[in-house]
Amino acid sequence: MPLSDDSWINGNQSSTNFGEGTALSVHNYGPKQALIRFESSAIAGKTVSQATLRVYLRTIGAAGQLSVFPILLPWSEEDVTWSRQPATEYAPASTVALATSMAGGIVSIDVTEVVQRWSTGQIADWGFLLSSTNPIKATFDSKERSGGTPATLTVSTVDAVQDLSRAKVLDLSKPEGCVIGEPGLYVLDRNWAVSGGEESYAQVACHAYIDEYVTHVVRVAANGVTLDFRGYEISGPGYLSGVMLSITAQNVTVRNGTVTGGDIWDGQGISVSGGPEGASLENMVIGNGVNLGSRTSIRFSRIYGPVRVYENSVVEASDIRGNLELRGDISEIRTSRIYGGGSTFYSAAVHIYGARNKVLGNSIRCDACRSGIYVEGSGNRIATNTLEDLGGYSDTAILVSAGANQIDSNTIMPGSFSSCVVFTMPGSYFGGNRCPATAPVVGAADQVNWGGNVTY
Repeated sequence: MPLSDDSWINGNQSSTNFGEGTALSVHNYGPKQALIRFESSAIAGKTVSQATLRVYLRTIGAAGQLSVFPILLPWSEEDVTWSRQPATEYAPASTVALATSMAGGIVSIDVTEVVQRWSTGQIADWGFLLSSTNPIKATFDSKERSGGTPATLTVSTVDAVQDLSRAKVLDLSKPEGCVIGEPGLYVLDRNWAVSGGEESYAQVACHAYIDEYVTHVVRVAANGVTLDFRGYEISGPGYLSGVMLSITAQNVTVRNGTVTGGDIWDGQGISVSGGPEGASLENMVIGNGVNLGSRTSIRFSRIYGPVRVYENSVVEASDIRGNLELRGDISEIRTSRIYGGGSTFYSAAVHIYGARNKVLGNSIRCDACRSGIYVEGSGNRIATNTLEDLGGYSDTAILVSAGANQIDSNTIMPGSFSSCVVFTMPGSYFGGNRCPATAPVVGAADQVNWGGNVTY
């Protein structure tokens, strides 16, 4: 696959671009991290059986681990810097051991699982980030090195025919087609629109009275259901006050489509309330927000509207354009883009009411937020996020009004928030955060300071 971009970034030179360099540096000091991207359009829709990333290790100072993370957001070698680096997945896709004896040779890394997700559209191909927590002081050849050996990505594919023989086609023109009452695989074979009023029966007969008071359009009522939209959508007129897709069962997967068109204030795109085994929403576009019950995940999706998350749920690698609330405990929000805002006193892009939640590696942007992240519960970890104020009207990047929270390794973009972190209660832990000189930390004297905080 063609190599399109490569560069590296340095935490000690946060605004410097190294896209024209002949080497890609990786080291835990700085830290220094390399970014590599390939053109993958040729594998779209194909079945990937094997994918291997190969990089030429030019020099290495000490043995250590090299980790490879999928990059989730756009970047280019001409303008990527540490302060404008793209988000990655929280966990590495692969880790390999480097020895000093490997200098001057090729390092091969298995990235099959990531490239399979590129080919199916689960995540976009924005390449890989190479990182290390060890003092390896390694350099790899970039494509700008004359006579060098730039990175390659070798992909093997096999022909595959999608097996839909066992799938049931969802027919929303019949009332019985609008409630899924048996386990199995269901698919859409067309777009469905709910227009409201009596004319709704021309397309959708999914409720006895489909009007502005609709309770749901489609309901999944059986455990063990997979609903594959196959790129199609279920849409409403924009004023339905109920739920477009209601999931009241467990072990449900909904993927590859669009659900949108409920009322912007009262409606919900998708509601999950099935029980402790929850549901998975993958590669979806969801309008008017999501209400997540216990043990639910959203992955690789775009959500327009507020998101409410309850117990043991995960939001990962998604794009959320609406405030996100963690109302329960032990949930994770990671490697997602979140755009929040509002004029109310309590408005926050991410609002945490519960305990033992994790908000990790997200890109959080505010427009007139009281805070980017507002923490009211205890025992939560807020780490490795990047926060930015888009309009210059936001107040605090991270507001913590409870004790025993951990705030570490976050980056607050300059020229935005008036305060970096504000603690109103004692007993939290913080360290390794990067704050602009114009955005102070308030209440730090009553917290446990782990050090490593940087003002720039």
